[in-house]
This record gives sequence, C-alpha cells and structure tokens, in this order.
Amino acid sequence: MVYNLRHRLEVEDNSGVSRMMDRCKILARAAKVRRPIREPDYSDLRDLIPPRATADHLVSGYLRTFETVYRILHVPTFQQEYLQFWNSPQSVSQAFVVRLLLVMAIGTCFYKGPDSSIAPRTTAAPWIYAAQAWLGGPSEKSRVNIAAVQIQCLLLLARQSCAIDSDIAWISAGSLLRAAMYVGLHRDPQYLPKMPSFQAELRRRLWATVLEILLQSSMDAGGAPLISLEDYDCEPPSNIDDQQMSADDPAAIPYVTTEFTRTSIQIALMKTFPIRLQMAKAMNDIRCEPSYDEVLRLSRELANIHRDNSIHFVNPTHHSQDSSNQPSVFQTQSISFLTNRFLLALHHPFAVEAKTNPKYYFSRKISLDAALHILLSNNRQSKDDENSAANATVNTNSTSNEDDDFELIKLHAGGLIRSSLIYAQFTVSLELISQLQEDTPVIYPSTMLSLPSPSSSSATQTWRRELYAATDNYMRLAMRRIQTGETNVKGYIFSACVLAHIKAMEEGTVECEPLILEAARVALNDCHFWLKERARVHGDVQVEQEEQAEQEEQEETETTGLSPYNPTIYNDDGDGSGQTESHRIEWTDLDSQFLFDIPDSWLFSGLLAGDL
Repeated sequence: MVYNLRHRLEVEDNSGVSRMMDRCKILARAAKVRRPIREPDYSDLRDLIPPRATADHLVSGYLRTFETVYRILHVPTFQQEYLQFWNSPQSVSQAFVVRLLLVMAIGTCFYKGPDSSIAPRTTAAPWIYAAQAWLGGPSEKSRVNIAAVQIQCLLLLARQSCAIDSDIAWISAGSLLRAAMYVGLHRDPQYLPKMPSFQAELRRRLWATVLEILLQSSMDAGGAPLISLEDYDCEPPSNIDDQQMSADDPAAIPYVTTEFTRTSIQIALMKTFPIRLQMAKAMNDIRCEPSYDEVLRLSRELANIHRDNSIHFVNPTHHSQDSSNQPSVFQTQSISFLTNRFLLALHHPFAVEAKTNPKYYFSRKISLDAALHILLSNNRQSKDDENSAANATVNTNSTSNEDDDFELIKLHAGGLIRSSLIYAQFTVSLELISQLQEDTPVIYPSTMLSLPSPSSSSATQTWRRELYAATDNYMRLAMRRIQTGETNVKGYIFSACVLAHIKAMEEGTVECEPLILEAARVALNDCHFWLKERARVHGDVQVEQEEQAEQEEQEETETTGLSPYNPTIYNDDGDGSGQTESHRIEWTDLDSQFLFDIPDSWLFSGLLAGDL
C-alpha cells in the first residue's frame, strides 16, 4: 500500500505532500551548508582542545564505550600522556593531540556535561577534519606507523559515531587495511624480530580492530571484505587487562577465556570473525548466491559461538583487577548488534520468500528475531531464561549513564548503526503487516534467540504488541535523530505511514490510502517544523524564504479555496489525466546521495512492494 501510494504521489502535481517534501529537502541542504569546512587551517592543533572539564567528560565517554569493544589504545599509557598534556601541552607529540581530538569526537555522542553547545555533528566535525588533514599531510610517508594506524581506526569510528562522511567508510577502510599490512600488523609478532610482549599484545589488538572495522564497512557498502583468512597469521589478542601490561614489565600471564577482562569483547568478536567473514563474502559475491544449505550452516555456526560467548559473559569464573562485575550494557548490546546484523542480512532474501514457500519459514523467524534485537536493544527483555538472567545482572551493576550509552550511539551514529536500524525496521514492519493479513502469527521452534510461540488470541495480541512497539520505538528514534541534527526524513515518514496502515488494518478499515496519506502529511509537517527550528537557531536566511513561501501559499488557498496540504487522490488509469506536469517525490537520502540508494533498491523491489 505504501509502495503504491508512493508512486501515486510521484505524478501528483497538486500534492501538498510532495511540496512539503521539497521544502524539507531545501532546509536539509541548507543545514549541510552550515556544517564546518572540510579543510580547517589551524597553526596548532592544540588550539582545538576544549577546556579541561569538558575534555574530561568526552574522554571518559570514549573510554567506557568504544575502547571496551574496539581495542585501539593502551588506556594507562593514554591517561598518562593526557595528564602530561594538561601539565605541559607542548611536551606531547602532535600524534597524541590528533588521537585526543578523535577520542573526544567519539565522546561527544555520550556527553552529558554542563556545556550545552557540545553536539556530535557540530562539535566533532572540525576535530575529525583536522585529523583527516593531518594524516594526509606533506610528510604522509613518515606517518605510516603504529600511531598512524591507531589514528586511522579512531578516525573511522569517529566518522561513523558522529555520522560525518560515514557512508564512504568502506573506501577509507581499504586504506586502513593497507597501512596496517604495510607496518606488518597482519604477521604475528612471533614471526617478527624480537619485540617486548607489551608491543606484541598491542599489535594483536590493533590488528583485530582493523579486521572488525573492515568487515563491518564491507557490509555497509555491500562490497568485498578485501581480506581472507589466508592473508594473515596474526593471533587473536590475549585475555589480559591493561593494568597487567607495561613496557617495563615482563610478559603478563593471560587469564583463561572464561574470565572477563576489558579485552573479552574483542576476543569474542574474533571468535566469530571467520564465520562472519564467510557470510560477508557469500552475501556480497557478484558471481553466485549462497545455497540455502550454506546459509543454514553459517547461521548455525554463528549462533553456537555467540551463545557460548553469552554464557561466558553471564557467569565469568573470575573478575580481573580493573574490570567490573559484569560487562557493561554497551558491551553486551554492541556484540549483540554486530552479530544480529549478519543474521538479518543473511536470512533476509529467503525470509521474503517464506510467504509463498514454507521451506524458508525458519529464515523468516530468524530475520524477525534479529531485527527485534537490533531495534529494541536493552529495552527488550528476552523470553529466554538465560538471557533474562544476564540482562537483570547487567542492569543491576550499571549506572544510569552506562545504561543510556548504546541508546545514545543509536541516536547519533551513521554507517552500520543507522543502516542496520533501517533494515531491521523494514523487516519488522513487513512481518507485522503480513501477520495482520494472514491473521495468524508465525510459530517456529525456538533457536538461538527465543521468541514466544503464540497459541491463543491473548498471546497473539501480546506478540503483535511487541512488533508494534518495535516499529513505534524506531519512529520515535527517527524523530529524535532529526531533532538532534539528522537531515534525512525518510525513515520517520515511512514509519508514520506504516503505523497508520497497521492501525487501519486492525480497525478493519477498507480504504487505507487516505489514512496513510494523512499520516505522511502530518509527519512531513513535523519534519519541516523541526528542520526550520534548527535553521532558525542558526540564523539561517532560508527560514525567511520558507516563511515567505508559506505566506504565498496561504494567499493562494484563500483565492482558490484549495488547500496545498490537502492533495486530491486521482483515480486515473495511469494516463496522467488532469496533470500538467510530473511532480516527483525523490525518496533519496538527504545525508548521502549515494549510500541510501542501496536500501531503496530492495525496499521498493520485492521486500515491501506487495505488502505495503
């Protein structure tokens, strides 16, 4: 229904929805113009560092989140240099200042301090562009070293977390891989000239981070992972806490893998890396598609490893000296998110076929299961006893700030976070509408992630409410993203239309189209208001032009008696009767004219075409 309506709107010359969409796009483009220049000219990067109190907040935000998943820094060494910087700014290297800028850029996503001017897209942009310019400076060759690889990793994470050029991360990830291999990170330190165990462990951690960034970016772009297991022999990092490691001390003794440390999440991701790499290669292979048997094998192997990892996080046998009682919410949600996005993408092509071929019902269940975990995150209490116990323990031992961290990254991030959320939203929307059409939920055996098996009307309603809640949660998230700097309004409008369609179906409405169109109109008015308010705050002259256009439309309404925001629905046979010219809604990403064309290709070609 939404698909068909979209095409109807493309030929509506008098459509208020079309006109409002154009206005939103104008305001979005104006917002892009206000963003900082890409090549700032600063004589000294130290001038970019904010006051100490603000910097402390930002650094803390990064260290408790991304550094516990992607191991890039040796935290005690970084903290020592950080203190040295504040005591004597000129005594630290330029490379450290760049690392600090990127650490703070990522930290802006989690900032809750007193400075209200701190915002990811505005505050972090000059720091990110400055780091990018430093990496590509005249002495580029001299900057191909371990420190530069650390900076490249931080730069890619900063761009993703702050949604700044995050759509082309795969291109930069290719450069990161070559830089890492150039300095020998792909070779295990045991095969290199003798080096301290401290340096060897840092190299293993950094290589694992490079691999993870490369794999995730290939999934975002739908491109080849650019690496195979035969291309490296570097071993996974050891289960060692940072406090055990020192450049002056002999080799530390690793904990057993069941003991939780600050590196445990990275080790867990490396355990699933070979399987996820196979998945990425199979899904992005331009020559052939994986067989269903191969899909089931890969899914089963990933599920088994992920389940074993989860058990270790729930019941660690010992806790090291600088780790908390349990993994933080951010850590557990990160590994769940990064795992479930692979399951969703792997099973999606077969899940679409499940409506007509019962052979693929298992894929329909797994896709929905993964989508719900991506959308609801820690808001969803799993029905599985083991997972429920884990969630209860984590929430008990986390502060409120830590509990909010993953929700904040979903609010601000682009790249893999944003694309996975959109993918999951479409999957849940399709399932809910399909169930309403079939008037029965899907019942499957429990697998890796337990979902209810409804056997009564009460259970059916409860189950559908969870699906509805997931769709509604995404709509609220999309709304908050626009209010905090997002310029793409498509996700919010689509969710509003889907919810209107669902409500109409539940109420037994025969003609759903007017209700969906009204929902689109209201959603566009909301988006236009939020974009205009942001422009007004920044003193954008575009607001004056918008208000002038509204004044002219109001005068036209008084003259003709036709409201520009109340479009007529034509019932022609496609001959364009009554149309003087074609007026299109360009459903393109207002943040990126390239990346979001990829989701559109499947969104409007089979996945939802016959259902929405």
